[in-house]
Amino acid sequence: MASGVIPYDQFLYVGTVSDFNIAYRSGVYQYHPSSTNGPNNTAYGILIVYNNGRNSESNSTWTMQVAMETSNGMIWQRTKTNETAWKSWRPIIQRWELIKEFTTISSGTNSCDIDVSKYCAVNAIGKFSAGQCVQVCLPTIHGQSERAEAGFYYTSTACGGGGVTFVGSADRLDLFQPYYAGSPTTYTELRVYGFIAL
Repeated sequence: MASGVIPYDQFLYVGTVSDFNIAYRSGVYQYHPSSTNGPNNTAYGILIVYNNGRNSESNSTWTMQVAMETSNGMIWQRTKTNETAWKSWRPIIQRWELIKEFTTISSGTNSCDIDVSKYCAVNAIGKFSAGQCVQVCLPTIHGQSERAEAGFYYTSTACGGGGVTFVGSADRLDLFQPYYAGSPTTYTELRVYGFIAL
């Protein structure tokens, strides 16, 4: 057999995953929300496992798992070497996801208490009481130089100077205040999105 070719009989259907942590045997599995230690405990999907021949967690064993969610198309991967613990799940499909939605917003300081540590970018979209919208694009996070560590202030010129002030740290957004034309205002809705990427 040519080097690097995966034997056909190692990729037959194996069964349903009850616990991702003990799915060592090479092959194709299905999983569901009750399967434990997966990347998303609310999803159904297909799991592909490749083990370098020993189908266990013994020394000199390398294992990779690729989980594909059937509901939203997300794909995740993780690896394990010898008897060490599994690495963390990492997404290999990029997407925006809704982190938090606010519908009661004052013109003063509002608490948001959002953990953004797993996102590489954050975007906020708000709506004025008059029906106008504002989009606030926060800089790339996780230590990038364009991210202000103490606070952020961005405006949307397309909405006549509307915007939102966010105050937080490198991994959190703690407070926000909406404004219009430089003055505090009231929003009827604010949605904060995070961008996930490998």
